[in-house]
Amino acid sequence: NGEVDVNKGGKFVRKLENGDYFGEVGLVSLKANTATVKVSDTGACTCLAIRPQVFQSIVVDEPAIAAEISIRLLGTGSRLSDILNHPLAREAFIKHCEKEYAQENIDFWLDARILEGIEKRTIRKSVLKALGVDVPAVKAEKNRLLKERVEYIINKYIINDAEEMVNMSGEVREELLEKINKGEYSFNMFADAQKEVYNMVEADNFTRFKHSQDFQKEVLDKLGRYSPDRASYKMENS
Repeated sequence: NGEVDVNKGGKFVRKLENGDYFGEVGLVSLKANTATVKVSDTGACTCLAIRPQVFQSIVVDEPAIAAEISIRLLGTGSRLSDILNHPLAREAFIKHCEKEYAQENIDFWLDARILEGIEKRTIRKSVLKALGVDVPAVKAEKNRLLKERVEYIINKYIINDAEEMVNMSGEVREELLEKINKGEYSFNMFADAQKEVYNMVEADNFTRFKHSQDFQKEVLDKLGRYSPDRASYKMENS
């Protein structure tokens, strides 16, 4: 509670009162503080502080919430990971990629992430046994899903005559095909390919998307824009 003054370049910008907040940009980005918050010489203020690491730990299980905060705060400085983690923003970006005939890159990346997610959905064996669940049957079903999803991804995106062949280095493609031939399936076997595709999309399609009318209208206008009169403030002792 209390009041503080926001100064930028030595000039008064605004006053923050009970319920206001500052430093929010620093929670989701590495951007430097752009202004200074100072308690007046005759005033007093009590603030609740939260470090970026703590904030991230709070929203780690809710990536869409963290993504929305980042998108609203960073605007055209948003990260591709935030766009992919937010349903509305992801849909807008996919439509943008369709216009650029590059949707297969996003489809592949998302399908590979779904595969990784299957491995994370685990329940302790002791719990399964306590519930009377056939543990070997559960394991067999998981392995069946693994093989099914891997072959689906390989046939749709990786093989030379794939329906939606994705651009990636020959080395990574050959390594994946070799693993398939050997029957070496794993939930994260597409990690290197994902990284290549992500970096390519980030530097190409995503760069154009952030500065497009689609991003402005379909993402920022709908999520709500971050007020331009706010800034990333740092606290200074009086």
